[in-house]
Amino acid sequence: MFKTVNKKKNTNIFLKDKILRGVTGYKRIRFIEGYIDSETVDVTARLTLSYARCPLCGMKSHSVHSTYERQLMDLPIHGKRMNIRLLARKFRCRNLKCRQIVFSEQPSEIAERYSRKTIVAKSKLQAILIEMSATKGAVIVSSMGLSQSASTCLRLIKSIEIKVDKASIKHICIDDFAYRKGTKYGTIIIDADTRKTIALISSRETDHVTAALKAYPNVQTVSRDRSSAYANAIKQGIPEAAQIADKFHLVKNCGEHMEAQLKKSFNQIKDELSKQISEPLPPPVSSYPTMNNPEPVQLSRRPPSDKQRYLFEQVQKLNKENYSEREIVRHLHISRCLVRKYLSLNEPQGHKIAFRNDYSLFLPIVQNGIHNKARISEIYRNTVNAGLCCSYIAFLNWMRTVFPEYKTFKGKATRTSRVDSTGYDRTKSVLKALSSYKLNIYIANPEWGINKKTGECSKENIQMNEIIQSSGTLLKLREFCVSFKAVIAGNSITDIVAWIEKYKNESFAHLRMDIPVDSRPPIPVILGHLVRDFVRRYN
Repeated sequence: MFKTVNKKKNTNIFLKDKILRGVTGYKRIRFIEGYIDSETVDVTARLTLSYARCPLCGMKSHSVHSTYERQLMDLPIHGKRMNIRLLARKFRCRNLKCRQIVFSEQPSEIAERYSRKTIVAKSKLQAILIEMSATKGAVIVSSMGLSQSASTCLRLIKSIEIKVDKASIKHICIDDFAYRKGTKYGTIIIDADTRKTIALISSRETDHVTAALKAYPNVQTVSRDRSSAYANAIKQGIPEAAQIADKFHLVKNCGEHMEAQLKKSFNQIKDELSKQISEPLPPPVSSYPTMNNPEPVQLSRRPPSDKQRYLFEQVQKLNKENYSEREIVRHLHISRCLVRKYLSLNEPQGHKIAFRNDYSLFLPIVQNGIHNKARISEIYRNTVNAGLCCSYIAFLNWMRTVFPEYKTFKGKATRTSRVDSTGYDRTKSVLKALSSYKLNIYIANPEWGINKKTGECSKENIQMNEIIQSSGTLLKLREFCVSFKAVIAGNSITDIVAWIEKYKNESFAHLRMDIPVDSRPPIPVILGHLVRDFVRRYN
């Protein structure tokens, strides 16, 4: 069956034609010779037909013009790469009316035109690489004897032709994906029934997506995200199809409306929580008392600097002398916007004050420290113990802005006992509650902060649940959100309709259902009605 020959001082195994045809299964091909070494299997082959057909006119030709070699990579044999050296022939076309003079024979049973891989090797690579990234796939296929670079693996994936019956598809899903995040995006279309990809579009622009969707005329429902580009593409490409939002975007949409409602009801929630505290809430930021002025003052802006006062006076002076805005800009070398601003004011204003922390909650502690002539660092420690979360530099800047005349004396006279901060634990809880983002997390996810293995609750979870239980508004919002997520996860039409009827006339403006739902549609489109009735959905 085989014989051993010596070649370049290495032992190689010579394979006969029958063995190679039995292993590969190729027909109409004759293997001239084959050698096996430690890493590869090299074979030489040619087609058995004595003629070839012209690709233009289809006439047979027996007139051989020349011969050339094609290198093809086949499936590995026991981990060894198999290389086929195909001796392809060129023929002369004897049809005088044909434009083709010389053409090459094509081994259609082995490889495609211009391909360097056999059909079976290419299909095997595509089946493996479609399940993983190009870089990871290059490492795996190389270890199998099909050595390929990451770029070649990516080209193989892009060359996959998806053959589907577009007229039979009725339900599809559409979404975007990133070629490179923040730079280039594409669009993927999936058959919702078979869960298989049916199209890849190299863009997510409305025009390109519209052209692709027109190829599916019988589509009844389209599941998409909240992109307006996809909404317009569906309206233009398949206007009769119902647009549906998937569960992920439904829950996300609910969370966004929940956060908007929290911001709108913030004052009401604050009033409800203030009743649970032993002491009333301190005055807001805009009414801090200063050292010399016991009356509340507006601190939305800092006092104007000397430069701001000078520019304001100069602008007003030049304006009275009938200088135009452009002449004032050239004379003072300032922007026209600043000139217009000073002309609209009766007195100069300083820069706006922006504090991220609500220092008003700790104003009694600060006033007590000022009364005892404590150091600012000591006042800062007491406010931190009471629940303030900020750096010392930020607190020092706030003190200099609100109490600019407060200065402690140096020496032992400034060393006083720490200010008693008892009775402010509940205020600390309220401080944490004064964040719509954090409230939204604990309203939508009651289990947030609970260890799944031990069931132990974090301190923040206990504290936030106590706050939510203390507010009727927060309890209603939690009931709304939790019931919505349960209904969406249940896939029951009856539960969905009952939930919408319950909250159809909700008092919360951002959560109200205004349009009644028809319970007759089938399950695939009932979520579409739910999304369409959800107030301020996408449009």
